[in-house]
Order: sequence, then structure tokens, then C-alpha cells
Amino acid sequence: MKALKIALAIVISVTSIFWASCTLIKPAAAEPKVQTANVQRGDLTIDITASGNLALAKTEDLAFELAGYVSEVLVKEGDQVKEGQVIAKLDTTDWDKQVKALDKKLTAVQRSLTTMEANLTKAQRQVSTKEFAVQQAELAVKTAEDNLKQITEVEAAQDEIDKAERDMKYAQTVLETSMKSASSGYDLLALQRTVINAKEQIAQAQKNLQDILKGISVKVTSNVALQVTTSQMQIEQGTRALEDAQIAVDDARTAVANARLDK
Repeated sequence: MKALKIALAIVISVTSIFWASCTLIKPAAAEPKVQTANVQRGDLTIDITASGNLALAKTEDLAFELAGYVSEVLVKEGDQVKEGQVIAKLDTTDWDKQVKALDKKLTAVQRSLTTMEANLTKAQRQVSTKEFAVQQAELAVKTAEDNLKQITEVEAAQDEIDKAERDMKYAQTVLETSMKSASSGYDLLALQRTVINAKEQIAQAQKNLQDILKGISVKVTSNVALQVTTSQMQIEQGTRALEDAQIAVDDARTAVANARLDK
């Protein structure tokens, strides 16, 4: 037991000596060094030395449809921009004046065009009105002529003329045929006298009709003469109205043509 205590004492002593030696051998920690400097305001200058070409990764050329002066720049040098972003504005004072002047001219032209179109429409309506007047005048003349022809004495005189003209035409046809054929069997002298008599009858019938129309015929009463005169006056008035209406139509058509040229 005593020997065991001596051994433990030796081990503890050796351990203490080893721990003490390790503590004595460990080097001491170095103290940090502190440097001080004065801070001054100024530009930071860094020199870089390299070889090559200096160029932007992407460049864009600015172009405007119209010449002018830049009134405002909306970005600064070095700013990043996006496609479609407004980066500058031009002074549009002169352009605005020009636009206003052109707007006034356009308005004036549009008003002028509206006036021309109105004139054209008016002229076309006048043509239609004048053409209707012509139709009315033609109807009036036709009615007056029919009224004149329906007077019994005038109608009888005209029938006499028509009959004489038919007789003469027939006699001339037979005469011409007989002269071409010797075996026709017709008396050429008699046919010639028939033609001559038919011509005389036509002339007399035409004279009778003219006397009636002039109001100097002794075969008609004063009442019939008045009817004839009235009908003739209506025909004359209708004829004049028809002529005036035709002139008016021509003038209206000329106005339409001019209006189209102006347009």
C-alpha cells in the first residue's frame, strides 16, 4: 500500500512537471499594430494600363422627321434608357404655327368644297326643273295642235288634203308602172290627167285649210274662226315656252358642268 502511494505521487509529479513545461514553452501572442492616417477630400485617381479599342456595347443614332431645336433633354449622361422611352423633346413652336395655318386652309377648302357641292346639287335640280318645263311646254303645244285639228272645219280640210295626196300617189304609181310596160292596158294620157287633177286638188285643199287658219275663209262661221285663232295662239305661246325652256335647260346643264369643274 505504501508502495502504491509512492507510485501515484511520482506520476502526479511527472504530470505536473510536464504541464508546467508546456506552459513555459508556449510563445506569447503578438500585439496588433495600429496605423493612423489623415483623411482628405479629393478625387480618386486610378491608373489602368491596357491595350485594345474602347467602344460602347450599343450605340443608337437619333433622327427626327422634322428639323428643329431641342427644348428639353429628359435623361442625363450615363443614364440607362429603355426602348420607346422619351429622352428629348423638340421645340414645336414653329410647327404648331404651321399646323394651325394648314388647319385654317383645310377648313377653308372644306367649306369651299361644301359650297361647290351645294351649287352642283342646285344646278342639277335646276336642270331637272327646266327639263320638266320643256315637257310641259311640249305637252301644251301638242294639246293646242290637237285642239286645232279637232275643229270640224279644220279636220275636214285636212281630210280633203290627205285624200287628194293618196289619189295622186296612186295615180303616179300606176303611171310609172304603165310607162315601163307597154302591155299594161292603161291609158297613159288619162293617168297623167289624173295625176294633174290630184295635184290641183291638193293645192286647193291646202288653200282652203290656210284660209281657215288665217280666219279669211267664207266657209266657216265667226265662232269657228275664233276657235281657230285661239288654238293657233296657244300653239305659238307653247312653242315660245318650249324654246325658252330648252334654252334654260342648256344653261342649267352648262352650270352643272362648271360646278363639276370647280369641284
